[in-house]
Amino acid sequence: MASTRDVVASGSTTLATQLPLSEMRARALSASGFAGAQQSHMSRGEASSSNASTENPPSRSGPASPDWTSGRTEAWLVLLDLPDHLAQLQNRSSAFSPAHLAPGHAAAGHEEADVEELDATSDDAEWEVATTKRARRRQHKSAASESAVRSRASSVAYHTESEASASRAGSRPAGSKKRTPKKRAKPQPLSVAHRDESQVQLDVDRSFAGRAWESSVSAADRAQRRAQLTDVIRRVLRTTPALCYYQGYHDVISLLLLTLSPDLSSQRFTVAGLDGTPAVWQSAEERDLVVLASSRLSLHWLRDYMTRGLDPALGGLKLTRNLLRKVDAELAAVVEAASPLPYFALSWQITGFAHDIAPELAAQVLDYLLVDGQSGVLYLTVAMLLSKRAEILAQDGEDGAELHHMLSRLPSSIDSNSLPALLQQAAAIAAEHGPLEPVAGLGASTGVMGPQSVLRTFARLHRPASASSWRTRDERARTALNGDVRAIVRDFAVSPPPSPPPEPELQKRRRRKTDADGQGRPAHDKAEPARGLLLAGALGATAIVLWLAASSPAATQYMPAETVQLIKSFAAKIA
Repeated sequence: MASTRDVVASGSTTLATQLPLSEMRARALSASGFAGAQQSHMSRGEASSSNASTENPPSRSGPASPDWTSGRTEAWLVLLDLPDHLAQLQNRSSAFSPAHLAPGHAAAGHEEADVEELDATSDDAEWEVATTKRARRRQHKSAASESAVRSRASSVAYHTESEASASRAGSRPAGSKKRTPKKRAKPQPLSVAHRDESQVQLDVDRSFAGRAWESSVSAADRAQRRAQLTDVIRRVLRTTPALCYYQGYHDVISLLLLTLSPDLSSQRFTVAGLDGTPAVWQSAEERDLVVLASSRLSLHWLRDYMTRGLDPALGGLKLTRNLLRKVDAELAAVVEAASPLPYFALSWQITGFAHDIAPELAAQVLDYLLVDGQSGVLYLTVAMLLSKRAEILAQDGEDGAELHHMLSRLPSSIDSNSLPALLQQAAAIAAEHGPLEPVAGLGASTGVMGPQSVLRTFARLHRPASASSWRTRDERARTALNGDVRAIVRDFAVSPPPSPPPEPELQKRRRRKTDADGQGRPAHDKAEPARGLLLAGALGATAIVLWLAASSPAATQYMPAETVQLIKSFAAKIA
């Protein structure tokens, strides 16, 4: 497939909805990730559309959306397989045009060929010809669609009349089947609070604060964003009560919130939140989009971390340790001296580094994870350690607590210049040391992760998929959360170091320790004089006591003469 033009003619889909996964990965690993997908210049077919839009520019007031969300919104919806919601982005400046995305995914058949043809053209004449062909195909497709609608309408009218006639005759039409309404599972009522909501509120109250968030969320918008974040997390947890909240989850959902709902400029909040929270959302569609995306990310990317314990997360750390041993055994030995498992990387992995780096950088990490799955964060952890190899090896032999502290602070060195190289190194490690299903094969060989871990199931998460397929996947994810945790993680415990073989008794006796003077004197020889003196003193004291006892008339008046004589002779021998 020819590529390189990110934006095609006005009103057409972009290549991001139709490129193979390898090209999506390449875009995610680029210098700015999916934020660079939207070009600053316009393609030839957009000029007229741009001129028309500048005549009546939309009025905007209030804070602008974060710069790092531009171009990323649509790519995330494609990777989360939510094409229906792209239609809500029609009024945003975007590299995508949702008007021509079918419910299944990007338009198929001729539409894909049209995009390729438009992308491959070079001169103006070819561009016009390709555009004309595309317009004709659309007209034919529209006419065929209208014909199909009329055909279905006439068929429905015929069957309706047939059923009405049969009803008047008191019987069903010949060959018809009795219709039985389908039973639908009752959704979990959103009015039932989740057990973790108190912790959610504590974490959200500390969100969007600090220097890292100043350019993304203004102080004036902070309260509104916190109300939205609370509402999203509550809805996700109440809809799927088997999900358990963990500290740091709100950092990941914050990225989704700002990316999928980047603009608060209208300042018209008319949709209330749960439990009567007033004026939270600008529209119900905006709210539903963020909630659905958060729910899908939770069930199919973050599920291992949302079980009733941290066992699956510890399994991920064990896989990271095994992978580091495979990539660099010397570095692994130094790291394990500070920590048997890389506990310092726990927050990196469960939040996709969102808790440790700036939001615009964390969004670029999420670009990579949405393409390759949650296994990517394990490879990124190893890449992070390899990038600081010299500094870590220099700490060999130092205090373990100091080394652990230094390792936990490594993400603070990540910036916009170093992150692309780290992501590319992570992808290279995955290609060299990982199987086709990243980390899933590694887990199978070591027996760490179970069959329901996202590190294994993500390889089967084909996109795009139908709505019914996603419902089946969601149900399987909920079943895994409600089931035995051993289906997610098998062995997360730290393996103790092998104990030395038992030493034979004779070898113990002959074992010699070097003396302080270096003469190799046996340890028991050194203590022999002291033990002899102690033994002689004890025997002498015993002899004195026995002799005095045998010589005292008061003590011996009731003893037979033979006993007294025996005690005296024994005391004399001891002395």
